[in-house]
Amino acid sequence: MIKRKIEDNIRRFIDETPMREEKGIHKCLLIDGMRQIGKTYSIRRALGFMENDLSQPFATYPGEGFSATALYLDFHSRKEIRDIFSFSLQPKHLLQSLSLLPEFRSLDLRPRPDNRIILALDEIQDSEDGQGIDALKYLTYQPYLTVIASGSLVGVALKKAHSFPVGYLDSRRMYPLDFEEFMWAKGYKESFIDSLVDAACAFRPLPPSVHEELSILYREFLLVGGMPEVVSFYLGQSKFDPASIYVVARNLLSSLENDLGKYASPLIGRRARMVLESLPRAIAKERTRFFYSDVDKNAKARDYEASLDYLKDSGMVIHADNLTHCDIPLKAFERVDSEKLYVADNGLFFALSGLDFAYALTPGENHMGKGPIYENGAATVLSPLFDGLHYYSNAKGVEIDFVTSYENRVVLLEIKSSANKKSKSLPELRRQNPKAIAIHSGFRNIGYIDNLFSLPAYLLPFLDRILPSLLTLSDQ
Repeated sequence: MIKRKIEDNIRRFIDETPMREEKGIHKCLLIDGMRQIGKTYSIRRALGFMENDLSQPFATYPGEGFSATALYLDFHSRKEIRDIFSFSLQPKHLLQSLSLLPEFRSLDLRPRPDNRIILALDEIQDSEDGQGIDALKYLTYQPYLTVIASGSLVGVALKKAHSFPVGYLDSRRMYPLDFEEFMWAKGYKESFIDSLVDAACAFRPLPPSVHEELSILYREFLLVGGMPEVVSFYLGQSKFDPASIYVVARNLLSSLENDLGKYASPLIGRRARMVLESLPRAIAKERTRFFYSDVDKNAKARDYEASLDYLKDSGMVIHADNLTHCDIPLKAFERVDSEKLYVADNGLFFALSGLDFAYALTPGENHMGKGPIYENGAATVLSPLFDGLHYYSNAKGVEIDFVTSYENRVVLLEIKSSANKKSKSLPELRRQNPKAIAIHSGFRNIGYIDNLFSLPAYLLPFLDRILPSLLTLSDQ
């Protein structure tokens, strides 16, 4: 079983329902994210459904201080229920309609204090004419009813909704497995991970053998990524085999690419695939921003902007905005005409890049082409931690891979694919902003010298937990 953090978030949202009702707060939980990241299994597991049994239509949810009946509806696989909201958006009418379905006829679907109902609406974007999204506002007003909505490409579908239920959604973006979840799947205990974070917070180097072990594990994570199908295949291997992992990842990528035109015209879908396939080339050129000419030498922004937005909304691509200055607030210094693009899962980036990337990551080898997979990997682990990604680049050649902020302080992040920590840009930016927190992330052990923090790449996914200690130290 692959443990996911989103499951605790779902349970917490449900268990807090009585408290929200007492305060008159009307919310439903909306979980979106790209396809094939495990939304369905995580939601069903959190609600108490049997493992790997998608045929089970309802289950008993053991809440804190109450129990509830959880109903599951999949609008993608069950075309006959897609128009269930067409008659009325009111919860009373919806529950009456559900009680007529064969699988729910044995249930009492009248919500009351001793008969709480949880309604899981999966692939809600496939409801007829977006009516399921419109209905969320009204469903939140029904006492003793908790709604969990989810779906793939929801970001795209929401733009087509009749009326976005502003103020009625607690939205959570679900991502592929992060490195901590990956470590859990490999059998690492939470206490072990906590001890790694504690060592980083104390600026205490790890034992060399542990450092080497985790460096190897992170390199494997860079190739496997966090798509559950690929991770499950990887976990079943007796010996790490990048070639077979590449085949699985490439097949999954093909399936995802085939779905890109689901909510767009064939032209936008085709151009979206072209943009996606171009990203490894674009990142490898080490340019300061994405150029449409990386897709096609004759490509124009006006022809591909819609396809690029579509990729972002679908969750398959994440972006980092360039900054005119490394200062607070970062949003005030964004350059809207300059951004870098990254594939949202590093295993899919491996599938796009080709099998040679696996050999470029061989420890001890110094291949020029391995930098892009480390940079893309850094983007994927940082994106869930912070509100938007940024980078800095100016005409004088001063560049920094990622810039974020913490407690009103700029955080400068330089990503290296080796233990080398030499940099021209980082010292210059530190001179310009002496209060900035500077981090070098590569394959050196934990260290702190001359206000420069050395953070091994395998600890970058835990940066949000480490920054408070860095802030304290920098203020001394």
